[in-house]
Amino acid sequence: MRTFSSVLPFASRFGLRGTTCMTSGAQGGGTVSPDAPQDKDPLCAKIAGIIGDYRQGEIQPRTAEDVGRWIDQFDGVDQRPILEEMAHILGRMYFSKAKVRKFIRAVVSGPKLTGGDPAAFWRNAEILRLQREDSRSQRDMLALFDEELLATCGFGTSDCKGGGKTFVYLDDGVFSGGQATADIVRWLKENGQAAGCVLHIVVIGMHDGGGWRIRKAFREFSPLRGKIKIWGLKEIPCWRRDGNEPDESGVLWPRRWPQDDPAVKEWLARAPEDHNNNKDIPRPEGRRPAFFKSENGRDVLERAFLCKGADLYCRPASRTSVFRPLGAQNWSGWGFGALFVTYRNCPNNCPLVWWDASGGWFPLFPRRHRGD
Repeated sequence: MRTFSSVLPFASRFGLRGTTCMTSGAQGGGTVSPDAPQDKDPLCAKIAGIIGDYRQGEIQPRTAEDVGRWIDQFDGVDQRPILEEMAHILGRMYFSKAKVRKFIRAVVSGPKLTGGDPAAFWRNAEILRLQREDSRSQRDMLALFDEELLATCGFGTSDCKGGGKTFVYLDDGVFSGGQATADIVRWLKENGQAAGCVLHIVVIGMHDGGGWRIRKAFREFSPLRGKIKIWGLKEIPCWRRDGNEPDESGVLWPRRWPQDDPAVKEWLARAPEDHNNNKDIPRPEGRRPAFFKSENGRDVLERAFLCKGADLYCRPASRTSVFRPLGAQNWSGWGFGALFVTYRNCPNNCPLVWWDASGGWFPLFPRRHRGD
């Protein structure tokens, strides 16, 4: 049975509502005329303030000047709508270290997960460390978890001995679900656990397609016929299929193919399967998008990110097969289009214009690649 439980009953503290969609801001914005005022400085400063701790200690803090340099790479008429949408999106989808700590604190002591007795629950749970050595997301999350567990319960993860019945897999986010699925399937194959166990997957953001993939794999490969429960702050709708509600989608979902754009033409000439075998349908027009400030602004941003992403895609002589203009994914199409970022790194499932540095492009979120 499909399950997703909010770890935080006080999700409003994070600017969220419920467990299915982000709070929508005031409507308006969108396209502007070339003659309209284009004062970008306040928006650039606002975005820099939101993402100020991105990769803190590894790179220089993002400044308003950095945001301005990034946005200046887009067509002038698109710049303000993009900035308005980015300020809105990142205000909800960027997780600073302080927000991540607050989430982990709620995980440690949350009554729905721990049954009202955190110390007893965690002493009898086994904390899984399944990611490969060159992947840091789980390791970094567990380091924060260890600190909060010690502060709340008086012991750390080394004292979570487990009893063979309760297992916890912690990470920051699930996108396509590929890594978590591989980790869990490998664990199931290598460890014949007792029947009746419960596997808790705890993440900040769970894209629903990735959750579906994990549940499917667990049912197919579990020799123990146990239960799987997924906990988090947010389940993010990511299916781009006929019949899905466009307003609830939490990923980039363009309304049309801009096939008159030269970069898009070159991208599709180099990777025709991304158009011919595309599993994603163009997005129907929405009314009140949950993750975006306005329908018009969303349309401008998605078109600009797709066109500039196609340009970035074509700059290297060749591309790893999973990379597409709107981010990495293992199937043909635009790309995953994720909008979820934490202070520690930008996922490659996010659009190329956020993190790629090909051909002199200045990224807003310089990415630390696996193994760095």
